[in-house]
Amino acid sequence: MGCLSTSTLFLFALLVFSSANAQSRDAWIRSCQAKDSNSSGSIGYRICTGQYLTVLESQQAALLKKVGIRFAEGADEGTDSKAAMRHLAESQKSWLRYVHEHCEIAQNMFGVGNASGDVIPGCMVSEYEARNKQLSRMLEGNYER
Repeated sequence: MGCLSTSTLFLFALLVFSSANAQSRDAWIRSCQAKDSNSSGSIGYRICTGQYLTVLESQQAALLKKVGIRFAEGADEGTDSKAAMRHLAESQKSWLRYVHEHCEIAQNMFGVGNASGDVIPGCMVSEYEARNKQLSRMLEGNYER
């Protein structure tokens, strides 16, 4: 039995990390592919993953708006909603920079080949799913990661 390359192990770790959301993602992608016969195979997978990422981006925008509204409504006495909103905006900017760089690392470690076009979209989907869960928890008053 041969050894796995570093890039293969890195991709495997990325896939395992994102497995918590994989069922809903996989169901969405299967549904996307079933709707269009041109969306089968690896090209179709990339197209549907891109569409799923667009959905996640829209969900994130809506969540950020809801969290901003919640902060604007105020909270308990002694809290600073304006500062919280400012920090939310800064954390989102930092998060976007992080995701870009993190997914570029994944791409650079994976290299080139047939599946190389799947690395960045797959990485971004995983990161958007995690951030959207985090923002959802903020709506519930849970500000921990």
